[in-house]
Amino acid sequence: MLTPILVGPLSRYGAVPADTVADAIVTLIGQAAPGCNVHENNNLRRLAAPAR
Repeated sequence: MLTPILVGPLSRYGAVPADTVADAIVTLIGQAAPGCNVHENNNLRRLAAPAR
């Protein structure tokens, strides 16, 4: 709903489709990254690309 007006620096707060999040999770499974990691929209989309 608000995604079209979230441009520029605000784009990191826009919606990410569930299938993109799922594909990013598939890519991240098995990668050893200790601690709590935050992946923003652009990173989720980049991570999802190899799974598609």
